[in-house]
Parts: sequence; C-alpha cells; structure tokens
Amino acid sequence: MRPTRDPGLQPERTSLSWSRTAMRLILTATALLSWGSSYGRPVILVTGLLGVAGLWIYAGQRTRYDRDVDGVENGG
Repeated sequence: MRPTRDPGLQPERTSLSWSRTAMRLILTATALLSWGSSYGRPVILVTGLLGVAGLWIYAGQRTRYDRDVDGVENGG
C-alpha cells in the first residue's frame, strides 16, 4: 500500500515558502546586476549562480506542487 500524502495545509505552506525563497534569490541576482560594471566578474558570477539557483528551485517546486495537486485530485 502506498503512503498517502498529507491533504492538509502543510504541503501548501512548504510550497509557498520555496516559492518565496526562489523569488528572493532571483530578486537578489537582479539587484546585483547593477554592481557588475563596478566589481567585475566575481559579481557577475554570483549573480548568475543566484539566478540559476532561483530558477532551479522554482521549477522543481512547481513540478512537485503540480504532482501533489494531481495526487489530491485523484485521491492518492
């Protein structure tokens, strides 16, 4: 028998938390872009890493959320 997922609000709160984390990483990367011309490659590298990490977290979180919603709708 497959374990059932928690149909309560905890999965939704976790999903929202990851969404906020991803958004903050992307916004921080955007803010750092203005420093790129002054500080050069290190800032550009950090900006790229933050942006990629934010997008990666968002895409993974979105996939998990969609899967969980499908599971709740289908009863499992």
